[in-house]
Amino acid sequence: MFRLTALLSGVIFLVLLIGGQDRGQVRQGLMAAAVVPDAAPAIVAAPVPEPDATVAVFVPAQPVRTAPAIPEVVPVVAAAVIVAEPEPTPDARIAYVDARSINVRAGPSTDQDIVGRLTRGEAVLVVQAQASPNGWTLIRIEGDGIEGYVASRLLTDLAP
Repeated sequence: MFRLTALLSGVIFLVLLIGGQDRGQVRQGLMAAAVVPDAAPAIVAAPVPEPDATVAVFVPAQPVRTAPAIPEVVPVVAAAVIVAEPEPTPDARIAYVDARSINVRAGPSTDQDIVGRLTRGEAVLVVQAQASPNGWTLIRIEGDGIEGYVASRLLTDLAP
């Protein structure tokens, strides 16, 4: 059995070695990219005019190309920009989504626009618990920075 496996492996190796050589074939999708530009055109010597012939030479009044204007270099002074995150309220905590999928809304109502969507087990930062009397919580999605309202009953403190 070992001999048969070794023989089969050797035959497959030889077939791939010989059959897998690149002989200049091009895949169908790469044909447009494989177009090779023609070599530089051969320089053909112009016939030399006879001494009696008049040769006209064009000399432009202004240069055909002008040098691009170099802009003045202005030194730039680096400045540090400090962006302060708003301080979370005392009830800031991590909560987890306890429903299959929930909408993050712009305001504490189902009439408000949807600004994001969360799925089960995603972690959010609770900015203000019970932000409204009808059971909505103000949250922030840490990765996206989206802030919005979700129904309080759909959040839990237990990690999935």
